[in-house]
Amino acid sequence: MANFGLEDLAVVDVWDPSWREAKAAVGASHVLEEARAFATLDEAIGDCQFVVATTAATRRRFVRGMDPDAAFASMVEKGIEPSRTAILFGNEKHGLTSEELDRAHAIVVIPTSFRQPSLNLSQAVALMAWEAWRILGVRADDAQPSVPMKGEERATVGEIERLVAVAIGSESGRRELPRPEAAATRLRRLLMRSNPSAADIQLLFALFNSASDNDLHE
Repeated sequence: MANFGLEDLAVVDVWDPSWREAKAAVGASHVLEEARAFATLDEAIGDCQFVVATTAATRRRFVRGMDPDAAFASMVEKGIEPSRTAILFGNEKHGLTSEELDRAHAIVVIPTSFRQPSLNLSQAVALMAWEAWRILGVRADDAQPSVPMKGEERATVGEIERLVAVAIGSESGRRELPRPEAAATRLRRLLMRSNPSAADIQLLFALFNSASDNDLHE
């Protein structure tokens, strides 16, 4: 990470003994020392406006699967600051679950030989960090990206999750939806694909709350 200017490390549900004994490369010890630990993924990425998830996709098919450069170019096009972006990696053995991939705006599959489609975690991190450095212009000695970021403020993952909870968790939603958990998954995927603005989410909040109020008065 430090080789390419990425220094904000967050870990989720980490096994404490291995985490405390982890060793960093020379000159990169501060990355581990300043890393933040979270109990859940939603807590770790709640304030992010764009999440890029990585997967080998050996047993899955994704409509949103893309190359790393395309994912970061999409972020630049939408004017999202690198500091509000997360690159999501799974563990070495199992990778990311379907539920975790649903928390991403873009799913990246790093092109490899069909004979060996899976990369180990350190290789995947290095490749993704290099692509971020190349596309976004992030430099270890320069806190500002070389690519100017302009655009409407995007909604955070946390705001999207709160909207899903309001939409599916309302009394009217419970009455009308036979499978609320499946509906929540579909709504979350729709919102993550569209990467709505913060204003869009506020509008949807108002609409859902208004619908709930009308139901209560009927």
